[in-house]
Amino acid sequence: MEQAAKEPHTISLKVLRLSRPQLATQDPLPEDPTIALSQQAALALPSASIDDAFTLTTLLTLPTTFGTAYVGESFSCTLSLNNELPLNSDKRILSVKLTADMQTPSQKRPLDFIPSLDALGKHGIEIGASTQSTLTFDLREEGMHVLCININYTESMLQQSTSGPENESGGQAAIATGGRVRSLRKLYNFNVGPCLSVRTKATSLPAVDTLDTSSPLEKFLLECQLENLAHDTITIERLVFEARAPFSSKSLNWDAEHVVVPILAPREVTQVAFWISEDNSVTDEKEITKDGRTVSELQPALQSLLYSQVDFQKITTYNATNTISGRAIVEKTWSQRLSPSPSLLSDADEQLLINIPFAQQFSFAGTIRLHSILIRSSDSESAPQTLHLFTNREDMDFSTAADLEPVQSLQLSRSNEVQELPVRRALFGNVYSLSLFFADNFGEETSEVFYLGFKGDFTRLNREPVEVLYEAAANPRDHVLAQGITQGVGTNQLGKGA
Repeated sequence: MEQAAKEPHTISLKVLRLSRPQLATQDPLPEDPTIALSQQAALALPSASIDDAFTLTTLLTLPTTFGTAYVGESFSCTLSLNNELPLNSDKRILSVKLTADMQTPSQKRPLDFIPSLDALGKHGIEIGASTQSTLTFDLREEGMHVLCININYTESMLQQSTSGPENESGGQAAIATGGRVRSLRKLYNFNVGPCLSVRTKATSLPAVDTLDTSSPLEKFLLECQLENLAHDTITIERLVFEARAPFSSKSLNWDAEHVVVPILAPREVTQVAFWISEDNSVTDEKEITKDGRTVSELQPALQSLLYSQVDFQKITTYNATNTISGRAIVEKTWSQRLSPSPSLLSDADEQLLINIPFAQQFSFAGTIRLHSILIRSSDSESAPQTLHLFTNREDMDFSTAADLEPVQSLQLSRSNEVQELPVRRALFGNVYSLSLFFADNFGEETSEVFYLGFKGDFTRLNREPVEVLYEAAANPRDHVLAQGITQGVGTNQLGKGA
């Protein structure tokens, strides 16, 4: 048994990180007649058509090490699965199954192979052959990440047949006399660091008086200092500040035309600013202190919440100790996400089912596209572990959830923080109802959830009638020319037409 356990695997796995190539550099020698060395010796690629004094060449190089990973970029790697059996071996590799997971500091997420490797489960890998695929994961957290790849395969023994016809591939000339299932697990650790450091400073401006003198509209000037913490130069193409209602933001940066976007070298710093103002048309509740000051929370990181599109009155919950607790955790705002009450607690067992319709279900006012789910449970064994998602089902209950194939299944982790679970956007492009089935937890008899939110976008469709006025004879006095446009038939902004 010990010798069998130490036997090397007949399948090998190689994992390489995919990186963008860079232009190779060179250090040209100065033109000095006293130097005996040839200037061509210092060039990476001597050529008559290239300036030899320039530091960049036309050669492309790849990094020799793993490099550094930063928050905000996509981590991509290629996998090569090889059959290491000798050509004269009487063994065959069959029924190969691969799974990949990325363990982040807060949760564990399954990864999809591109292209899919499902065909290996039927045909296996031929002797001397190899199969390649890629994995991609968006890095959103700092800290240590672990890429875990599990391989299960069947190693079958073949024996030559003494009778029967033989074809070119030899499929009928060999029969399987036995086999065994073997497993291989590979772990790859890497650290993810921050790319940008953001430091903010808010300055309160004089409030705007309104008809309600007890609650004037507040204004702020938010200054942000951005520092490049990466080892490479970065370009900030777009910077958005999302203010929580009832506040709105306006950028005071490079949004105007013909403005060069900032380019930050390593450790370089730039400053940006935003104008934050209170909108009196928004009726969200504000927390008022005893001295009359307004306590508001500005959240630049969270974007595109679908809070206003949820039909709270029609939310239904199954197997809950309180039938309205499902609606209660969805009604929590982002500022209430860490509040321990109210909570959704299961009753008879650990399973929970909650159906969430959106307000646009029976109208044609727009389209909802779901991007991710925000959920907060706990770090105890009562935290849900497996979440099955179903879309656009009005008859969803426990029996239906058990019979139907979910649109997508997600794995949750034990954490007191809010977990953001991205979904496959192609499968959630037109959602008017979402059902969440919490199938199990980490070992407790009951499951408990404290916060539930949704991120996505809502595209409004204009179905209102449009008023059109047709003029039988145009009156020149009703059409004032813009400044810079000359008068006359067939003219344009550059002058009279030909």
